[in-house]
Amino acid sequence: MTSMSDGTIGLEEADARADAVRSAVKDCVHCGFCLPACPTYQLWGEEMDSPRGRIHLVSQLLDGAPLTAATAEHFDRCLGCMACMTACPSGVEYDQIIEAARVWTEQAGEPAGVGAAGAPAGGASLAGRDPAGADDSSGSGVASAPGRRSLRERATRAAIFAVF
Repeated sequence: MTSMSDGTIGLEEADARADAVRSAVKDCVHCGFCLPACPTYQLWGEEMDSPRGRIHLVSQLLDGAPLTAATAEHFDRCLGCMACMTACPSGVEYDQIIEAARVWTEQAGEPAGVGAAGAPAGGASLAGRDPAGADDSSGSGVASAPGRRSLRERATRAAIFAVF
């Protein structure tokens, strides 16, 4: 491990983690077996709110697309139930993919990189970002104010879980 004294990780380790996420993304054959298992897809019927859609978004980010507020919202809508993983015949490690996406979203939402309306300034890039979030120098493990969900969002998530 090439951790720096300030809590960040070295570029080689960040590249290795990005490669692991890229490998997990490539395992997806886009068959759609995850769609009926996904509560958010069942609720909204929006492709980008399905595991397959989120995997596509992560693939775009890994290829250099900017992380927008809309993209971050699709990642945040994932309930984390992982029902898609049991439905997946290809064994896609969706938990690793969505965790990396959430870390990138959280890092892009840090005060230094936030623009108007909470969107990453100029569309945050993933270059040099650690998919596992090992560069959290606070060590607290507690979400900061920009990453916290409102009471409405928490109630919506609870209602969705109650349905499924």
